[in-house]
This record gives sequence, structure tokens and C-alpha cells, in this order.
Amino acid sequence: MFKDVDVARAELIADLTNEMGINDEGIDVVLDLLDQLHSLRFACNNLIEALETQPLGIRRHVVTDAQKLRKLTMLRSRALR
Repeated sequence: MFKDVDVARAELIADLTNEMGINDEGIDVVLDLLDQLHSLRFACNNLIEALETQPLGIRRHVVTDAQKLRKLTMLRSRALR
């Protein structure tokens, strides 16, 4: 009658409410963040699959650019502290 995902979500809500004492508003926030996380993971998996179809040179270029951006982000983060 219910899908596994529905049962798991109901169990999560019960755990958050009963075990952690999170109120209804908090449950909404947690579930929204969880949904966003799952959407992000899905988007990342799609991006990885798309990158895997690209030639090796393109993949290397994307990885190099991502590493540069990560370093830049870390430097900016440290500068704001």
C-alpha cells in the first residue's frame, strides 16, 4: 500500500519528533533540507555521468578548474575570518 520511501519518511518524522524532540516547524525545516540534499545528490550524479562521457582532456580540464575554484573559495573563507 505504501512505498518504502513513504514508510522511511514517516519513521524519520517519528524519530525526529519522539527521539529528538523536534517540533512541527522543525520537522518541516529538516524535511526540506533533506529533500534539497537528495536533489543535490541527484544533480551531482547526473553531472558525473555527463562528465564521464566526455573525452579525457575535457574531464581533466574540469577537474583542474574545480580544484582552482575550491582553493579560491578556501582563501576567501579564511580572509573573512
